[in-house]
This record gives sequence, structure tokens and C-alpha cells, in this order.
Amino acid sequence: MNKRVLVIDDDPFALYINQEVIEPLVTPTLNTYTRAGDALEVLQENHAKDMHSLIFLDLNMPEMNGWEFLDKISEFPIRPDVFVVIITSSIDQRDYKRALQHPNVVDFIVKPIHPKLIQDLAQNQQISTFFK
Repeated sequence: MNKRVLVIDDDPFALYINQEVIEPLVTPTLNTYTRAGDALEVLQENHAKDMHSLIFLDLNMPEMNGWEFLDKISEFPIRPDVFVVIITSSIDQRDYKRALQHPNVVDFIVKPIHPKLIQDLAQNQQISTFFK
């Protein structure tokens, strides 16, 4: 099984911080995107390669926000092989509840992230193979 980890956030500073915290804790190479549409294209292009993906996704982004991204991945065949962790500045309980109702979302983290939060994700059996 091939694995990849994607981090999607439109804020370059937040993307850098997320990468610095997440990268040392995951086993596959980490890829970063400032545009959700670019990450979606990569997922669609590689869906036939038995690729399992862990995505750290911001919700509030221009062009395609996190909700739209989640809707798009629901539309194509690799959906069961895509696991999403929401990383957002939103503290709105409606966002939390909505996110966890989505079949691909495995967790919801409020920024800023720190290593302990990411280490705790390794306990989730759905995504534990993505971690060292």
C-alpha cells in the first residue's frame, strides 16, 4: 500500500508551522498545498495507484474552502482511502459537528497545533499506519 500525507492551508505561515510539527511524526513524504484545488488534482490523478492519503485540511480558504474540498472527494472512487484531519482556527461547534459527520473526517483540531496533538492522532486505528 502506498501512502501520502498532504497538508492544505492557504496561509503560508500556518502551512509552514503545520509542516514543521507534522513532518517529523509521519512516515510518508509530506506534501503541502496552499490551494485545495491543487491537492484535489493530485488525488484524482493518482487514485488508481492504490494510494492511501492522510490530509490535514484547513476549512477557511479562498477559491475552494475545506467544505467544498470534502464535497469533491466524496464524488470520486478513492473516497474510502482518504482520511482527513481538520486543522482550523474555527472554534464554532457547528463546524466541529459538521466536520465529524463527514465520512472521511477522522479528527478536528483547533489551531495552533503542537506535536502532542499530532502524536495523539497515531492512536486512531484508521490512520495509525501513517505515523512513525
